[in-house]
Amino acid sequence: MEDTEEISKLNEVYEELWKDAKTLIKDMKDGILMYRFSSILIFLMAVLTFSLFINYFSRILAGSTALWDIFNVGTEIFAIFFFIILGYRLFRFYNKLKDRYAKLLELEKDLED
Repeated sequence: MEDTEEISKLNEVYEELWKDAKTLIKDMKDGILMYRFSSILIFLMAVLTFSLFINYFSRILAGSTALWDIFNVGTEIFAIFFFIILGYRLFRFYNKLKDRYAKLLELEKDLED
């Protein structure tokens, strides 16, 4: 009895997925591409943070003893590593999802043609 109820519920889920399959695949493709966009954006933030690091570090080399400059150098180093690690993880997750759903993405292309 329990198996037939579970099969019945799964059948309902499959019917809903079948109705919206094209939209679901498109949404999944957009979601996967969002990981790539996010990783690129995070890598750009790392580059921008590196430029800020250079700015504050050059102030210290020029003789600045302001605690704000010293604090910013430490903060920028932490932020650079954080952004690089986060960007790498997002890009790796993008590749993992792209590979995992490659067949579905190909089917979506075939449906468009």
